[in-house]
Amino acid sequence: MSDMYIKSGRINLEGAKKLAEAARAEAQKRNLPGAVAIVDDGCNLVYLERWDGTMPNAPKIAINKAASAVGFGRPTIKLEDVILDGRTPMLSLTNTIDFAALKGGYPIEIEGMVVGGIAVAGALTGENDEILARAAIQILNK
Repeated sequence: MSDMYIKSGRINLEGAKKLAEAARAEAQKRNLPGAVAIVDDGCNLVYLERWDGTMPNAPKIAINKAASAVGFGRPTIKLEDVILDGRTPMLSLTNTIDFAALKGGYPIEIEGMVVGGIAVAGALTGENDEILARAAIQILNK
């Protein structure tokens, strides 16, 4: 993804829309509902879409996943794995920060710098959320 999608070290609106477009295209190809959220490096919402047929809470979950990916600097599947491996006290973080340790959230990294985060929620399974979010992230390598 070109530098024109970054401003002052953050994903900009144009870049966020391109990522959402890639996630939506993959969802349409697979006939999946969902919501996609893109946040900047400070976990602030830049762009959000909720596609037809998606459960009402999906946008909020997607925002929290994207913010978690940025805040922890890693894909949210890693956070989910930590909890599944027994570190359940991490669940208490939901009382203090917008936190979602569920598959489907990724930091957006350009040249080794986290410039934002993206997440998909509501695509019927965590695996589908992962597939759609990764499809969007793939455009960074083009």
